[in-house]
Amino acid sequence: MAKFIKELPRFHDDCRRYQMIIEKLADVDEKKHRELNTMYQDFLLKVEAVDRSVDDMASGFVAVGLQHGTFVEELKKIRLRLDKEIKATEKQLGLKE
Repeated sequence: MAKFIKELPRFHDDCRRYQMIIEKLADVDEKKHRELNTMYQDFLLKVEAVDRSVDDMASGFVAVGLQHGTFVEELKKIRLRLDKEIKATEKQLGLKE
C-alpha cells in the first residue's frame, strides 16, 4: 500500500509548527498573517493532489503518472517557499535566532 504524505509524522509536525507561527503572526502583522495562511492552505491543497495521484496510480490509472510529476514539482515549490517564509517569521517574532 502506498504511503501518503498526510500519514507521515513529519507532515503533522511541520503543520503544527506552521500553524503555530502563522497564528502568532496574527497579532503582529495581519497582512503577513493572511499571506502565510494562504500559502499554507495552498501547501495543503498540493499535498492532497499528490496523495490523490498516488492513490490513483496505485489503483491502476496509468495516465495520472504524468500529472503526478507536475503535482510533486508544484508541492516542492510551495513547500520551499512556505518553509523559507516560516523561518523568516520565526526570526521576526524572536522565536528562533
